[in-house]
Amino acid sequence: MELGTAIVGIIVTLICIIPFVVLNIKKRNKERAILNVLNKLANENQSQITEYEIWNHSSIGIDDNSAYMFYISLINENQISNFVNLKEVEKAKVNSIYRSVNTDERTYNIIDKLELEFIHKNKNIPEKVFEFYNSNTNRLTLAGELQIAEKWCNKVNAILKK
Repeated sequence: MELGTAIVGIIVTLICIIPFVVLNIKKRNKERAILNVLNKLANENQSQITEYEIWNHSSIGIDDNSAYMFYISLINENQISNFVNLKEVEKAKVNSIYRSVNTDERTYNIIDKLELEFIHKNKNIPEKVFEFYNSNTNRLTLAGELQIAEKWCNKVNAILKK
């Protein structure tokens, strides 16, 4: 009787744990694939990623030695990749593009787009933009993208002050 109860308990526990294990493995594989694409972009530009961050289907990384910053986004099987030489950048800033939604009680500002913009020292060169969130392609609500964008903006501006 005790053995039967133990076996049922183990089976129920495994049934509860297996979905979490499978989801964790899929998440790690997705992150590994995104990191591989980011490293490939860096290698193509004679750089090596020294620090990076992955969120949703996007990643940003920096090579502290060459002062290059890299960005990739894999949305709907489309790859968007970009890089910027921080030696040519004057400053970075976070752009938040809002839309207003009116209800009976009040008006809400909702972020439609969130970008990290690099303003070049040479004003003839157009600004480069890394997109952190877009309500048309990402989920409907932000999930830490604002904090990630601000973190990297602060990191870039600290590097530029040196």
